[in-house]
Amino acid sequence: MRAASDLSAREIAQRLAARIVELSAFLLPAGHREGAEWRCGSLAGEPGNSVGVHLTGAKAGVWSDFSTTEQKGDALDLVREVLGLKIGDAIRWSLRWLGLEDGEASSPEPPASRTAEAKRGSDYWRKAFSATRSINQTIAETYLVETRKLKPPGPMIEVLRFAARHPRRNADDALEHHPALLALLSDIRTGEPSGLINVYLRPDGSDRLRDRKGKTSWGRAAGSAVMLSPFDDMTMGLTICEGLETGLALLTHNLAPVWCCGGAGNLAAFPVLGGIEALTIDCRRKQAA
Repeated sequence: MRAASDLSAREIAQRLAARIVELSAFLLPAGHREGAEWRCGSLAGEPGNSVGVHLTGAKAGVWSDFSTTEQKGDALDLVREVLGLKIGDAIRWSLRWLGLEDGEASSPEPPASRTAEAKRGSDYWRKAFSATRSINQTIAETYLVETRKLKPPGPMIEVLRFAARHPRRNADDALEHHPALLALLSDIRTGEPSGLINVYLRPDGSDRLRDRKGKTSWGRAAGSAVMLSPFDDMTMGLTICEGLETGLALLTHNLAPVWCCGGAGNLAAFPVLGGIEALTIDCRRKQAA
């Protein structure tokens, strides 16, 4: 029999997936089962439906958080994200929870305390956005205009900003800084700012970073959109899409007003808004963008 220390991260994720119903209830006790999924409001554990964890079949253990820009992963990633652990600590916790190592696997913090902590830092994105500059003559403009062959929106240019040194946590949870294109999220019902989508760029603007943290969101992504057309322009019709780059491309084809929902989950959950007679949904197959 192999020692627990010899198991790979993938094998540990598979063992967690084999007990995913039990694991989901342990990590996200405020959630509930809906058919073949465990549902809750966020990885902080609040009640709701934005997080879905597959409980059966080949996808058992795979989860998505649609309150962000569709963050997702396997069962080991779920442990890491819910408990806020680095990958090594998540592996050790999982081995204890599976009974493969001695020691206690601690329960996650109660949802109320985690939510309160999140609320205290809920406006950190505002400070970051206020410290940015126009994308004109920056590598953000290079990325959009030269690399992606897109044209920034004229009247709404200020929803897109540039940060020369923008923080993020990499896959190993280490803090690092990169230039970034920031897109302002606003509430789809009120038009009030609600968060940011961060697109991290290569130093020369030749592309964005192509890793799992290459695009992230800060603040509240659920029920929000990047409004490439003014909120007040949403009268007769509206075009919605998933990604920022797709939205800018749609503008060049005279499909304004255009809003970018930031993820497939938000696109699917887009509500019926009063006053809109025609809603156009761009649902093309997602490409590497």
